[in-house]
Amino acid sequence: MARVARLGIRVRLVCGFSAVLALIVVLTVIGIEQVNRIDRNLTTINDVNGVKLRHAIDWRGSVHDRAILLRDMTLVTSEAELERLQADYRVLSDNYQAAVQGMESSLEASAPSQQERRLLAAIDTQAERTNALASDIIASRDIAATLPSRAMSCSAPPAPPSSNGSMISMPSSTIRKQPRPSTRPVLATPLPDFRC
Repeated sequence: MARVARLGIRVRLVCGFSAVLALIVVLTVIGIEQVNRIDRNLTTINDVNGVKLRHAIDWRGSVHDRAILLRDMTLVTSEAELERLQADYRVLSDNYQAAVQGMESSLEASAPSQQERRLLAAIDTQAERTNALASDIIASRDIAATLPSRAMSCSAPPAPPSSNGSMISMPSSTIRKQPRPSTRPVLATPLPDFRC
């Protein structure tokens, strides 16, 4: 304190203003670094995570809509409606593949974490199982669509013609109905009469 007291006012003012300027410079550098960090985080959220999120939303929409189409395929009876549903299913499947390619491009542009790689591997495994089941359902539905025509072709053959070339027909009045067997039990011996 004694040394500071021996300094002149001019030196004190210079030292004080120099310290204030130094603090301002330090605070400015720290603020710029924080702002750059925030900018990098926002860029990652918008340009990297946002793109991944859009691809994931496309995945979810495609899977959800295809599940509804599979349900409708098992319920429709019209051949034209079945073809329309199958066409929509193929379009949604192509959209899913486009989203997969976009996700792979996004991962190549960024450095994915181990957790992201593990989640994507689980999604790919489940997608393969689901696509196999969906293909089986569509194939079964295609087979079921041909059953009515097969049933018509396998129907009973017509009655043979008579000797004069006409079809043998029997009027319904000549068909006698066989008596139905009685369901009431038949007693071998009559019951005794206990009336007084």
